[in-house]
Amino acid sequence: MKCLLNIPRISLNHYMKRYSVRQFRSISNEVNQLSADLTRKFQNVGIEKTESRLSAEFIIAHVMGKKMFYQVSKSAKIPGTQLKEIKELAEKRSERMPLQYVLGEWDFHEFTVKLAPPVLIPRPETEFNVTHVSTFTFDLIKHKRPTNNERELARNMKCLLNIPRISLNHYMKRYSVRQFRSISNEVNQLSADLTRKFQNVGIEKTESRLSAEFIIAHVMGKKMFYQVSKSAKIPGTQLKEIKELAEKRSERMPLQYVLGEWDFHEFTVKLAPPVLIPRPETEELVQFVLEDVGQDETYKKFLEVGCGSGAVTLCLLSKLPWMKAVACDISEDACNLTIENLSRYHVDKRASVLNRDFKSPDTIQLISEHGPFDFIISNPPYILTAHLDDLDPEVKKYEDRLALDGGQDGLDFVRHLIAVSQLLLKKEGKLWLETGLEQHNLIENAINNHSVGQLKFIKSMKDFTNRERFCLIQKV
Repeated sequence: MKCLLNIPRISLNHYMKRYSVRQFRSISNEVNQLSADLTRKFQNVGIEKTESRLSAEFIIAHVMGKKMFYQVSKSAKIPGTQLKEIKELAEKRSERMPLQYVLGEWDFHEFTVKLAPPVLIPRPETEFNVTHVSTFTFDLIKHKRPTNNERELARNMKCLLNIPRISLNHYMKRYSVRQFRSISNEVNQLSADLTRKFQNVGIEKTESRLSAEFIIAHVMGKKMFYQVSKSAKIPGTQLKEIKELAEKRSERMPLQYVLGEWDFHEFTVKLAPPVLIPRPETEELVQFVLEDVGQDETYKKFLEVGCGSGAVTLCLLSKLPWMKAVACDISEDACNLTIENLSRYHVDKRASVLNRDFKSPDTIQLISEHGPFDFIISNPPYILTAHLDDLDPEVKKYEDRLALDGGQDGLDFVRHLIAVSQLLLKKEGKLWLETGLEQHNLIENAINNHSVGQLKFIKSMKDFTNRERFCLIQKV
């Protein structure tokens, strides 16, 4: 279990957190603590754990004038009046008042509608049905030769669409929802078939469904499955491609490799085995760095050690357009992928990509000629060698073992990185690390007790699962 908790998973369930309200934990400790306290408060009155967490986060974001929790900035402090309002709303939620009533509003499609008890709260299913109605009606009236029954239905539907106050969902109870599918039965059936196929090879149920939906959407030219419209029919060439990708997923190839790309922050990066797949936690590490740098243009250069796909360097160069970078990786595949991804977003001219062994003295000498650096960022190998064979098939079968193997205690590479960082950093330069769980005390002791006197362990930082995942070290 420690092994499984230690490495950020590449499961889709885990990845979907990038779309959740916990994305990029860029909030103050005061806000974090308040969220944790409210979550416990809601759980104590019988609200389910995830529901409790989401309730706490939505309430805080709402009062702080944000739509989503991740938008509450790190510098945010909660004034007394807002803290009072948060607590008042939390009391209502503790009485099992639905969150939508507590907030007094909720989103329906792209609209924010006011809500108050006892008026029925619109459900996501109703949003889906509205899409069904508009799609069905358009196809029926514009594209088909209707039967007598369809003519009657079309007249009634046109009438209802002209009277905004009448509930279309209520009207649709007279008809089978199957008539209004916004996704064709062909696509639905294919998704169900692929889901079963993936489950049969041991992939978890939700993971199987998401894999099926992402593959279909990808081949159909969409980002997400819900964007595949009713009118979509799967041509033979696309059906063949879907089945080919599904075969790869059935062999436990990670979906990110199957699709050949994945999102990192707002960037879509190309991916291919065996280059390490960037995790959501690494997105958080980048966010910490971005917040620390801010708009300070005295920062000029940074170094990424173990650049993999280049996602980190790409994101930092894109958001810090005055900076330059050196990205280093022992893997030729990784360096080639980094160059391709940097070129894709036109930031390659500000980066030097070095296909070198970072443990080699010659490499350190070469890198030092590019420095000194304002900061170094790295997601180094930190898995204990003894734990590698216990990893998910997707990880141990496809991802580069060198990018994972941290040696007997998981800190072989980390120790070397810390030792040479004092040679590569400017005075007061910073080393940002993503690490394994329960490694921070060992890292801090290594700095304090060994010959790295120019470095100081500044702090540990938690990931969105509330576990210590990142650490900041500074040259003094």
